[in-house]
Amino acid sequence: MSTSMMKPTGLAIIVVVLCWVSVSLAFVSANQVPAEAQGMLTKGEIAPEALKVKTWTNKDPGESFAAGERIILSLQSEEQAYLTVMSVASDGSVTIVFPNKETENNMVQPRKVYTLFGDDSALRLTAGKESKEAKLVFFVTSKPVSLSPLKIKNNDAGLVIPAASHDETQILKQKIEAIVKDEGFNRMVLTFSDASGHHLEVKLSEDPRHGTKPSKKALPAKVESSTPEVVTGTAGLKPLREQGQQQ
Repeated sequence: MSTSMMKPTGLAIIVVVLCWVSVSLAFVSANQVPAEAQGMLTKGEIAPEALKVKTWTNKDPGESFAAGERIILSLQSEEQAYLTVMSVASDGSVTIVFPNKETENNMVQPRKVYTLFGDDSALRLTAGKESKEAKLVFFVTSKPVSLSPLKIKNNDAGLVIPAASHDETQILKQKIEAIVKDEGFNRMVLTFSDASGHHLEVKLSEDPRHGTKPSKKALPAKVESSTPEVVTGTAGLKPLREQGQQQ
C-alpha cells in the first residue's frame, strides 16, 4: 500500500473540515429563530400613552416548563383594548395565537382578568421544542387591526404564516406596522424555558375533546370567578372577574 493511500490529502482534510462546519451551522440554525421573523415581532416603539396590561401564566414566575406541558395565559387591561398574540418558530413561521379559530373577537374590557386556553377552551397551547430566542409576544392596541386578507387554514388552530410564503409574510409585516403605529400601542413578551434554561417554542392545537366553532360574538360582560389566581379556563377569551370584587 502506498504512502499516498494511507494519508489523507490536504484537499480531503479541507473537505472534511468544511463538512463539519456546515453540519454545525445547520444544527444551530435549526434551533434558532431567524432574524427576519424576530424583527417582525420586535418592530416599533412602545407608545408614550401605552395601554397598561398585565400578563401571566399558570405557573409562578421562574418556574420551568417541559416540552408538551400545557400553558394557560391570563391578562388584565386597565382600559378597553384589542389583543393580538403571536409566536415565531425556529423554521421562521409565525403563528397568530390570538385571535384564533375559536375566538375572532379580540377585544378585552377594562379591569377584568381574562384567560386563554383554559379547561373549557377547544384549543390548547403547549410548550414545544427547544428554540433559541423563542417568545410569545402580546400586541395591545386601542383600536382593532384586521388581519384580513390573511385566513386560518382548515387544519390549523390559528393563523400560520410559513416562512416560505413571501406574499403572506409581506402582508403580516404591513399589519404589524399598523399595530405599532396605534396611539396606545404596547407590547409584552413572555418566554418559556425548560429546567436547563433553554427557551421553548409554543404550539397551538385543537383539543380533541372539544369541538371548535368560530365565534364573532362580543365578549361576555358578566364575571364568572372571584379570584384571579385560580385559572378556571375559557371558551376562547372570557373575563374571570371584575377588579374590586376580590375580598
